[in-house]
Amino acid sequence: MLYLFNKIKDYISSLISDLWMYCFGYSIKEDDEPQPEAVTADQTEVVAPLSPPVEVGSASLDLDKQSQMATKSDGDKKTKFRLDPKALEFFPSHYKANLPKSLTIKRSQFPPQMIQLIDELRVQFPDAKFYLTGGCPANILDALKPNDYDILVINADLDLIQKYLETKKINSERRSNKFPILFCDLGQGVTLDFSVKKCEQSKDIGKTLEADYLTRDFNLNALYVEFTVESEFSVFSFFNALKAQQGKVITSVSDPLDAFAKDPIRLFRLAKLLITNPTYSLEWKLRQALKQIGEVKEGQPQWLWLFQAFIKAEFGNWNRLDYAMRKLFERYNYQEINKAFETMGLLTAFTDNTYDDVERACSKIPLVGSSNKFIYWILANVLQRFENGKEHQLFSWHSILNLSYYEEELLDFIYAQGAKQSFGIHVVAPEIQALIGGFQLSPENEEKQQLVMS
Repeated sequence: MLYLFNKIKDYISSLISDLWMYCFGYSIKEDDEPQPEAVTADQTEVVAPLSPPVEVGSASLDLDKQSQMATKSDGDKKTKFRLDPKALEFFPSHYKANLPKSLTIKRSQFPPQMIQLIDELRVQFPDAKFYLTGGCPANILDALKPNDYDILVINADLDLIQKYLETKKINSERRSNKFPILFCDLGQGVTLDFSVKKCEQSKDIGKTLEADYLTRDFNLNALYVEFTVESEFSVFSFFNALKAQQGKVITSVSDPLDAFAKDPIRLFRLAKLLITNPTYSLEWKLRQALKQIGEVKEGQPQWLWLFQAFIKAEFGNWNRLDYAMRKLFERYNYQEINKAFETMGLLTAFTDNTYDDVERACSKIPLVGSSNKFIYWILANVLQRFENGKEHQLFSWHSILNLSYYEEELLDFIYAQGAKQSFGIHVVAPEIQALIGGFQLSPENEEKQQLVMS
């Protein structure tokens, strides 16, 4: 009788386990070995974990395929449990029941026309997976409105996506040959950037996303959300990217010094992040790298050497760098930019002026169009140096800026305002004269100005 009772109990237990597996995608079977309670990081060793650890909200999961074990870490607390083999394919599909509700994004938080299009594309391309990435997930978590939506598509063709958009009469265009992107305008200020990656087997999607993660610059631009049929989508990332975001810390995905050397445009992306996320701080490694970039060696700022090397490395880098600098000044005001550069420790390195001097210089800039804000920021800081008694510039901006002929004339004319300098060109534009008039230059310079105006 007892034997029959145990058999029935085992059968019911197995049935419940199978039903749970069918509904939630992971097994509730506990590990046969005794489970540790709260242990510190150095007390628990996970053999051959998958790289990288997948972040799940504020916790992370280290997975071990050989033993089919997982270790869930949340602060100092670690919990081990055994996984069903099916659950080892890839997060997030098989861990959704364990996700913190606070780190999900609801369908209602997206523009209706966007979420409708993504749902249609998921039906049209059933073998593909669609992920929201870039800065958008972090923006939504911080209750900020995204500028655009970056959609990473695994296992779909960009041309086929564009053809489908054409059937829906949705405007789209291909951009960038090096890293192809399909730009899509849904109207009402909603734009999408589609990019695609290939993955041969579904079990390798994690590796594909990891490779994508490692190409990104900062953690705030490296969070992921998988679009599904659910009403809420889980936010996930790799290593400590999501944990740092939750702690209001900006981190570099790769070694920051190497990253800035390969692409110094990331400096201006970092400035943008600091402006749009004023409550965030910079991680220690990032601050140390920025400190080195701001140093002056052999009479030359290290950031200038970085920019010049980048310009020489590849055709088109000069335009890319120039565009990034101008775009920052077109979008944000002088005070926001100065504060961001100061937080990065680069404001004095860029201008050879203190923060107060830069603010003073910017207060004297007359009203100019957004496209001229950057060049006038440079001109004002040059004049501020002269007012402070510095005769010569630490460096020339000519080598790193893609200046128009008129901008070259302006810069040359302002450089000539220094003591012991001579005018090679005269500019009598009202904005320039108003700018120069705001600074106390040498008496010799004032005499030259009177000659120009007479």
